[in-house]
Amino acid sequence: MLNRAGLKAVDDFPGKATAYWLTECLVCGTVAHYRLDYIIEKVDSEKPCRACFWWQWNRSLYSGPPTVVEDISMVRLAARERGYEYLGPCFSPSMQGDPHRVQCRTCGKIEARSVGNMGGCSCRKSRARRTPPRKPGTSKLFKDSSSEYLSWWDHDLNSEQDWLTTQEKATRKIHWRCPEFGHQFVKSPASMWRCPECLKRRMSEIHSERRQYDDLSVADVPEVVVYWADERDPATIPINTFDQFMFTCEAGHMVRRRPMLKKCPVCRGQETKRALFAEAIANPEEPRMSAELAEQFHPNRNGKILMAALSPDSGRMVWWRDPNCGFEWQDTPGARDKRERLRCPRCESILDSLAYHYPDIADEWSPSNPQTAWQVRPTGQTRGYTPEWVCKSGHRWQATTASRTNGSLCPECSVAGKSKIELAYLEALSAIFPSVHSGLLIRSQKFTHARAWRPDIVIEADDGSRSVVVEYDGSYWHAEKSETDTKKSLDLIAADYNVVRLREHPLGSLPVSSDHYLELVAYGLTDDISRIVATIEDWMGKRQK
Repeated sequence: MLNRAGLKAVDDFPGKATAYWLTECLVCGTVAHYRLDYIIEKVDSEKPCRACFWWQWNRSLYSGPPTVVEDISMVRLAARERGYEYLGPCFSPSMQGDPHRVQCRTCGKIEARSVGNMGGCSCRKSRARRTPPRKPGTSKLFKDSSSEYLSWWDHDLNSEQDWLTTQEKATRKIHWRCPEFGHQFVKSPASMWRCPECLKRRMSEIHSERRQYDDLSVADVPEVVVYWADERDPATIPINTFDQFMFTCEAGHMVRRRPMLKKCPVCRGQETKRALFAEAIANPEEPRMSAELAEQFHPNRNGKILMAALSPDSGRMVWWRDPNCGFEWQDTPGARDKRERLRCPRCESILDSLAYHYPDIADEWSPSNPQTAWQVRPTGQTRGYTPEWVCKSGHRWQATTASRTNGSLCPECSVAGKSKIELAYLEALSAIFPSVHSGLLIRSQKFTHARAWRPDIVIEADDGSRSVVVEYDGSYWHAEKSETDTKKSLDLIAADYNVVRLREHPLGSLPVSSDHYLELVAYGLTDDISRIVATIEDWMGKRQK
């Protein structure tokens, strides 16, 4: 597929089609990141290489060859302002409009872009989040919520178990009964919105009301024509049209609206504005914008502007101050909550970050990661790397931000999913070897059966020799897993690990033949663990020699 697209791989395949892969164009030599699914999509329609694409597109704008040479200093400045590091032109000489290689300072992705198409990396753009992400273990039961639909629950058709376990935002189907007319229907709690039968009836009533005006013009309706201010003859305009015309109102506002619109939009907006202002006076500590933006509203430099009166989409220029670094700047609430959604322009931290919503998890964010916990989102992707974490005990492991915010913990500190016998062997091996890990995730390009494996115990060698994986196969859980256990053993051996498998009686032996594989029969907690650990230690010594 890469050959068909005119590309060759620079790095190993990242493991999935949606991940960015560093490639080199066989035509122009430009090195850049592309997703495999993007390459497949473009390969039969246009050049996947963006350097070739933009070069051809730029040449198509001229009747002859371009004559103006690009000012590289201006391109470098434009790249810097849009969050990139400038790497150089894709072609020499670089004419005005030609593509250039840039690298995102946030995620490290390399792209070929012309100056006009240098709008910023997609990793820095996101939608505004109106509600904070859910904390793990904080799902609310529907019966304990303040939902207006609690009285709609049909206790006759739903089981008692449903009532006790259904969450507030559940997507499973539940029976409901309209309290006004007794209509019965099925919907999920997450999609509850009015009674479907009542809604149909109301819509039918609205259509019936409109049909009364089907043959009337604006001139035939006195309460509408009295405010007519358009140049056209109202007798020629159907009252039911959705087109807009000029009207006045009792307050003298001149607006363009539909004839059937009963209220002046300007008057309605002013009423809403007055109501919101009155609410802001009454509750000055309850802003309409997000809590994270509200805490950055400058306490001293905004004069008489009420933060509680500002709309989240307001275009009013106000002062902000980042509580972390103290940087002060001006911007509008609407602009801050769009596109890049930066928390601080100087630090390049982002809104709705992992550090803001999950400070406890962010404390375990490793300083070796290319980004800080203020620059990644709780459920977002980190392009080009899997984050490393460091727990309070000093254990290091890799996991996505989504898995951490969904409740995953340090695999070595957690005892969840680990049997008593496995923990007993872990304790015995830790007493002999200086570097022993439990639940460590191993990734290797040499694996052929899976992208990653999580062994029970890993003994790291401190002399450059092969590390040792110890797997305990309980007879109950591994009775039907011989094929998987075999694949796991072969992959780990191929990735330069020595593998020890303790197969609990009466499990059979695995078809693995290698000098780097040891299989022992185990008998659960009745074993002499120290004897088996001594056997492992002796075997490891022979393998090192």
